[in-house]
Amino acid sequence: MEPVTARDLQPITVPMWAARPYASAAWSANCDWYFIRTADDIRLLNVATNTGFLCRKRSAMFVALFLDSRSDVRKKQL
Repeated sequence: MEPVTARDLQPITVPMWAARPYASAAWSANCDWYFIRTADDIRLLNVATNTGFLCRKRSAMFVALFLDSRSDVRKKQL
């Protein structure tokens, strides 16, 4: 539950081959965005563009920032 600020976020683009299985599952669930948690970070990615943000803190507050954001902002494509 470590606080996350804009300084903790890094814009990323994931190659389609790496994102495909996760993006496909999220798309099938009618989601526009999905999270991937790795051993080193948490990534938030857009289903359509494979772009998003990486947070190295691995804090649940990163997820909370997304959930608390305005829905019209979340729906925008990066």
